[in-house]
Amino acid sequence: MSGFGELGEAGVNKREFSDACKKAAITEAFKGGAFALAVAGGAVLFATKTNANFKRFTSLSAKLGIPVTCTLGLFTYRYEIVLNDAPLYPSKYGIEGGYKLSIEADANAAALKPYESMHLHHKVANWLYDNPFSLIMGLGFPFAGFIYKSQMKHTHLSFSQKIMHARVIAQGGVLTILITTMLFRNWMDQHGRFPDPNAHIRSEQEQEESCDYSNTGNNFRSDGRKR
Repeated sequence: MSGFGELGEAGVNKREFSDACKKAAITEAFKGGAFALAVAGGAVLFATKTNANFKRFTSLSAKLGIPVTCTLGLFTYRYEIVLNDAPLYPSKYGIEGGYKLSIEADANAAALKPYESMHLHHKVANWLYDNPFSLIMGLGFPFAGFIYKSQMKHTHLSFSQKIMHARVIAQGGVLTILITTMLFRNWMDQHGRFPDPNAHIRSEQEQEESCDYSNTGNNFRSDGRKR
């Protein structure tokens, strides 16, 4: 299957299906961004109204930076997740005409699972290629927490300065992780996934099962009765 595949059963071509997936992704991204803005903005407003220390030691830029960072982060996360998920499961996002494409994608996704016969580093590379945000979050959150904890030890800085320094350093680190991950995915896109040594065996088994199913279907008449 290349790209978004061929025509679906409802006549949805590659470009229309791609546009529908992008529309679903941007819609879900705006929903996620609005949710993050409401939660983070409400939390900052609540802390400012009820916590004197937070109001005193947090600068305006820090108060604005928290909801803005959360909004942009969740917006980007939801967009990338849905953009990769929609071609595989279009019915989840109300995309019609993608039945054939979805079935083909499900079969491909099942065939892309790591197998015992593959080398460990090939399994890891394929998994990271399929789950880039798992890598980014798995490295980004601990890194940001470490930076925040280290900045809290600087007693000569005010609380707002600590937050600002932690945010700048953490953002730089997460961006480095993000760029590295995107470069890795670009390399994988150009060179392809690491192949499974047993892929030909599974392909032969699938062909045999398909032939068995076809032969079974030929033993029945159009009214469903056995010949």
